[in-house]
Amino acid sequence: YCLQVDVTTADTGVSGNKVSGIMQKMEGQNLQHLHWGQATDDQALALSFWVKSPKTGTHCVSVYLVEGNDSCCTEYTVSVADTWEYKTVSFPAPGTAVPVIDNDANQSLWLVFPLMATGVYQATADAWQEGAEGYATSNQQNLLDNTANNFFLANVILETGSTNTASTDFPAEDYGTTLAKAQRYFYSTNL
Repeated sequence: YCLQVDVTTADTGVSGNKVSGIMQKMEGQNLQHLHWGQATDDQALALSFWVKSPKTGTHCVSVYLVEGNDSCCTEYTVSVADTWEYKTVSFPAPGTAVPVIDNDANQSLWLVFPLMATGVYQATADAWQEGAEGYATSNQQNLLDNTANNFFLANVILETGSTNTASTDFPAEDYGTTLAKAQRYFYSTNL
């Protein structure tokens, strides 16, 4: 009922340029309602999710727009370690400075939950920047530094609006519907 990251090899190095995280790639045809890169009515994004982290303090989440090579990260705070907490954050609309999202089945937007990010992968919070490197701020916890660490994520919802609108219930689907959606990407051969 959730995604669990179990650290089996610790990575304590926080120097250089490193990033590791959980990523969801979304197709452009599913993002046309955002109107990004168009002159009117571009939409901000609201993200809600449940998280259980081995560390308290600042954690980050980011979006990356493939068409424009633009990214934006934001911070959230984990108050109690190893305890489920509900979080909501928002990403500002990028405005007309970015290209229009292609209306096709190619990846157009990435949602990234970094588990650690150093060097060029750090950026300023809540500001769009050119480049795919803006996964986290310099405040991001290193969640991979101990083999005892387990990171959990559940009920992630990305929708248009601000954090004030991020209250939609998680749309639980029956198994058959979810399977049919996944089979669109599955190809099997008998060799």
